[in-house]
Amino acid sequence: MDLLRWIGAVMALLVIVVVVHEAGHYLLAKRSGIQVDEFAVGFGPKLVWKRVGETVYALRLIPAGGFVRMAGMTGLPEEKDPGPRAFWRASIPRRMATILAGGIFNLVFAGVLFSIVNMPSQASTVDPASPLAKAGVQSGDTIVSVNGKPIDDADQTTVTRDMHAATFATEGHPATVVYRSPDGRTRTTTVTPILQLLNFNANNPLPPQIVVDTIDGTPVAAGDPTALFHDGAAVQVTGHLLGDSKEYSGTATGVTTGTGAIGQQQAAWLFGFLPGWAGNSLPYALARGFSEVPSEIGSTFSNLYQVLTTPNSGGLSGNLQGPVGIVRDTGAAAQAGWVQFLFFMGLISLNLGLFNLLPIPFLDGGRFVFIVLEAIRRRRLDPRREAVIHYVGLMLILALVVYVTVTGDIGGHAT
Repeated sequence: MDLLRWIGAVMALLVIVVVVHEAGHYLLAKRSGIQVDEFAVGFGPKLVWKRVGETVYALRLIPAGGFVRMAGMTGLPEEKDPGPRAFWRASIPRRMATILAGGIFNLVFAGVLFSIVNMPSQASTVDPASPLAKAGVQSGDTIVSVNGKPIDDADQTTVTRDMHAATFATEGHPATVVYRSPDGRTRTTTVTPILQLLNFNANNPLPPQIVVDTIDGTPVAAGDPTALFHDGAAVQVTGHLLGDSKEYSGTATGVTTGTGAIGQQQAAWLFGFLPGWAGNSLPYALARGFSEVPSEIGSTFSNLYQVLTTPNSGGLSGNLQGPVGIVRDTGAAAQAGWVQFLFFMGLISLNLGLFNLLPIPFLDGGRFVFIVLEAIRRRRLDPRREAVIHYVGLMLILALVVYVTVTGDIGGHAT
């Protein structure tokens, strides 16, 4: 992917996600009668700006976010009183809605993008070195059944679920695979799956997705992966990556059956391909797309818990992304095609919205907490004290970004 396209993809993602977030604050502020002084994309000096009515719309130099500046946002006494349309003079419900709107807009936008992604069909990709390719299955073919078990290819979630269940059940024995080519013809072949070690253990010397050749010097045979790896005992493993003749070796400990849990080593019988799906109608796609929002939120908190509590997970620096990691993965998603790019944009929008709704000072969720406290106390907290708390929150957030960037995005990828 050339540099200009990479930069264009990154800029498009950042601008769109930020505009959606700030549009939430802006629209609810206007609706609530709050004076909006500026709607800005980016920080730093203004590059392009235009005043329309009371609001300045600006594109600023540093494309790392954006903001909606509302009159009387801080309520500090030394600021000029903006009058009856100041933020702090609006009713508590209106202020709550305005503060939460940015994150909520991001979550809704993520649902829209996930829905769009669920509409078109996606062709399968068969690795030339995989067992499927050796058995005659090609990219674009659709797996109909494995050992008589039908594969639901309605969308990515169902086809992945059914394929994993079917290949796990083979336990490495040859399987009867029925597949359909793009011209509609159905064929039957026999495929022997490969045993892959999916390493999500930060301290493991073996590369992820290695095809296991031997365990303690014995060639791999059919069987339950947990039993083959001696029920979690330390074993010596040799293997290779698909399409690569280089041999890798190392010690694997605590291996269980599965597709890769954080901080663990898991192994599974797989066919070595990316399944395709058929595409869906608009109503189905909307239902699937918006159902993925709470599912992804649940997965985010579950994964964060595992990262913080699981030894060898790599910690925050190994699992959270800073600006460098987001830029790198944005380019990779754009290179993979518009479907993957929109899905990645949906994930970024979801995480931006979710992060901003956390009850952390300086973030929208933190400001919401102060409004709730005001409602309970029936009087405002001292604006100066609130400003100091938000400043401390900002410094902690910036420190986390720097830490993740240096130890994860940069340091964690050095070779």
